Amino acid sequence: MDNDGVFQVMTSDGANWWAYPDRAVRLVPLRDGLAEAAEWCAGFEISRYIGRVG
Repeated sequence: MDNDGVFQVMTSDGANWWAYPDRAVRLVPLRDGLAEAAEWCAGFEISRYIGRVG
């Protein structure tokens, strides 16, 4: 675990996942410089955003 409380980072099917003690976050690169970020808490998706990367 690092100083931010992240205890696991993994990559699957082109997505990057960050697992925290109370939630998980996924970042998926899309086309044309876009990416989708989604966040889960207690097994439920609580937010999803699509935006330009960089």
